Amino acid sequence: MWTREEVSRLRKHFAVAHLRELESLVGRPLNSIRAKADKLGLRRPQQTYTPTGNALLDSLRGRCRELCYTMVDLDEMVVSGTYFKDCGWNSPGTKQGRLKQYFSFTRIAKGIHVIGGTLDVVWDEG
Repeated sequence: MWTREEVSRLRKHFAVAHLRELESLVGRPLNSIRAKADKLGLRRPQQTYTPTGNALLDSLRGRCRELCYTMVDLDEMVVSGTYFKDCGWNSPGTKQGRLKQYFSFTRIAKGIHVIGGTLDVVWDEG
Protein backbone atom coordinates (compact mmCIF):
# COMPACT_ATOMS: atom_id res chain seq x y z
CA MET A 1 0.00 0.00 0.00
CA TRP A 2 1.18 3.47 -0.89
CA THR A 3 0.78 6.19 1.71
CA ARG A 4 -0.69 9.57 0.83
CA GLU A 5 2.69 11.17 1.45
CA GLU A 6 4.42 8.80 -1.00
CA VAL A 7 1.78 9.44 -3.67
CA SER A 8 2.08 13.19 -3.08
CA ARG A 9 5.89 13.07 -3.49
CA LEU A 10 5.50 10.95 -6.60
CA ARG A 11 3.04 13.39 -8.17
CA LYS A 12 5.23 16.36 -7.27
CA HIS A 13 8.53 14.99 -8.58
CA PHE A 14 7.64 12.46 -11.30
CA ALA A 15 7.77 14.84 -14.26
CA VAL A 16 10.98 16.61 -13.25
CA ALA A 17 13.21 14.29 -11.21
CA HIS A 18 15.57 11.72 -12.68
CA LEU A 19 14.12 8.22 -12.29
CA ARG A 20 16.91 7.15 -9.92
CA GLU A 21 16.28 10.22 -7.77
CA LEU A 22 12.64 9.23 -7.46
CA GLU A 23 13.66 6.03 -5.71
CA SER A 24 15.16 7.99 -2.83
CA LEU A 25 12.54 10.75 -2.86
CA VAL A 26 9.61 8.35 -2.77
CA GLY A 27 11.30 5.49 -0.92
CA ARG A 28 10.17 2.81 -3.38
CA PRO A 29 11.94 0.71 -6.03
CA LEU A 30 11.83 1.93 -9.61
CA ASN A 31 9.52 -0.80 -10.90
CA SER A 32 7.00 0.05 -8.19
CA ILE A 33 7.27 3.76 -9.01
CA ARG A 34 6.67 3.14 -12.71
CA ALA A 35 3.66 0.93 -12.01
CA LYS A 36 2.10 3.47 -9.64
CA ALA A 37 2.78 6.38 -12.00
CA ASP A 38 1.15 4.45 -14.82
CA LYS A 39 -1.85 3.70 -12.62
CA LEU A 40 -2.14 7.39 -11.71
CA GLY A 41 -1.77 8.44 -15.35
CA LEU A 42 1.42 10.40 -14.68
CA ARG A 43 3.58 11.14 -17.71
CA ARG A 44 7.07 12.51 -18.13
CA PRO A 45 7.53 15.26 -20.74
CA GLN A 46 8.82 14.07 -24.11
CA GLN A 47 12.35 15.01 -24.93
CA THR A 48 12.97 16.85 -28.17
CA TYR A 49 15.36 15.49 -30.76
CA THR A 50 18.78 17.09 -31.01
CA PRO A 51 19.21 18.76 -34.42
CA THR A 52 21.49 16.81 -36.74
CA GLY A 53 22.23 19.62 -39.17
CA ASN A 54 20.50 17.69 -41.97
CA ALA A 55 17.35 19.64 -42.88
CA LEU A 56 15.50 16.62 -44.30
CA LEU A 57 16.23 14.39 -41.33
CA ASP A 58 15.46 17.12 -38.79
CA SER A 59 12.15 17.81 -40.51
CA LEU A 60 11.31 14.10 -40.59
CA ARG A 61 12.13 13.64 -36.92
CA GLY A 62 10.12 16.74 -35.98
CA ARG A 63 7.09 15.47 -37.89
CA CYS A 64 7.43 12.07 -36.21
CA ARG A 65 7.37 13.83 -32.84
CA GLU A 66 4.17 15.69 -33.85
CA LEU A 67 2.57 12.39 -34.89
CA CYS A 68 3.79 10.65 -31.70
CA TYR A 69 5.96 8.21 -33.68
CA THR A 70 9.21 7.01 -32.17
CA MET A 71 12.29 6.26 -34.22
CA VAL A 72 11.55 2.56 -33.61
CA ASP A 73 8.12 3.10 -35.19
CA LEU A 74 9.74 4.83 -38.15
CA ASP A 75 12.22 1.97 -38.61
CA GLU A 76 9.31 -0.48 -38.73
CA MET A 77 7.36 1.61 -41.25
CA VAL A 78 10.39 2.15 -43.50
CA VAL A 79 11.68 -1.44 -42.96
CA SER A 80 15.15 -0.05 -42.23
CA GLY A 81 16.32 -2.34 -39.44
CA THR A 82 17.47 0.03 -36.71
CA TYR A 83 18.73 2.88 -38.90
CA PHE A 84 16.68 5.65 -37.31
CA LYS A 85 16.88 4.26 -33.77
CA ASP A 86 20.59 3.46 -33.65
CA CYS A 87 22.32 5.75 -36.13
CA GLY A 88 23.88 7.80 -33.33
CA TRP A 89 23.05 11.35 -34.34
CA ASN A 90 22.60 12.28 -30.67
CA SER A 91 25.63 10.53 -29.24
CA PRO A 92 29.28 11.49 -29.54
CA GLY A 93 31.16 9.48 -32.15
CA THR A 94 34.38 7.67 -31.42
CA LYS A 95 36.68 10.30 -32.96
CA GLN A 96 37.16 13.61 -31.15
CA GLY A 97 33.58 13.73 -29.83
CA ARG A 98 32.01 14.42 -33.24
CA LEU A 99 28.50 13.29 -34.04
CA LYS A 100 28.13 10.54 -36.60
CA GLN A 101 27.35 12.09 -39.95
CA TYR A 102 26.16 9.11 -42.00
CA PHE A 103 22.87 9.98 -43.64
CA SER A 104 20.97 7.59 -45.89
CA PHE A 105 18.98 9.87 -48.15
CA THR A 106 17.15 6.85 -49.54
CA ARG A 107 15.87 5.90 -46.07
CA ILE A 108 15.11 9.49 -45.12
CA ALA A 109 13.15 10.05 -48.34
CA LYS A 110 11.25 6.80 -47.79
CA GLY A 111 10.48 7.88 -44.22
CA ILE A 112 9.14 11.21 -45.43
CA HIS A 113 6.95 9.43 -47.98
CA VAL A 114 5.71 6.78 -45.51
CA ILE A 115 4.40 9.37 -43.03
CA GLY A 116 2.66 11.37 -45.74
CA GLY A 117 5.21 13.94 -46.85
CA THR A 118 6.69 14.76 -50.24
CA LEU A 119 10.04 16.02 -51.41
CA ASP A 120 10.08 19.06 -53.64
CA VAL A 121 13.04 20.56 -55.46
CA VAL A 122 13.03 24.34 -55.84
CA TRP A 123 15.68 25.93 -58.05
CA ASP A 124 16.92 29.48 -57.65
CA GLU A 125 16.20 31.58 -60.70
CA GLY A 126 19.54 33.38 -60.24
